[in-house]
Amino acid sequence: MSKSNLSEDNKAKMLDKLREPASPIMTQVVRVDEPVPPATSPAPAEPLEQFNAKVPAELLRRARRYKADTRKTLNQIATEALAMYLDAVELSASTP
Repeated sequence: MSKSNLSEDNKAKMLDKLREPASPIMTQVVRVDEPVPPATSPAPAEPLEQFNAKVPAELLRRARRYKADTRKTLNQIATEALAMYLDAVELSASTP
C-alpha cells in the first residue's frame, strides 16, 4: 500500500465511523431518594441595593462551601450574616 492509499483508507474508515449511530452518553439512570430542590430566592421584603465587599479568600471559600450545602445564594448568605452581626452588636450595645 502506498502512503496515499493509506490516507484514503483512513478517510474511508472515519467516514464509516461518522455514519454509525451515536452511542448514548448516559447508559444508566439512578434514582435519587430525595429530590434536590432548586435554589430559589424569595421575593425581597424591601428593595435591594448594590453592595460590594472584598473579603479574605478563605472566608469566600467557606461561604461557597456553605452555599453548596444549603443551596442559598451568596447574596442570601451575606445578607443573613450581616443582619445577624448587626443584631448582635446592637443587642450588646443596649445591654448594660
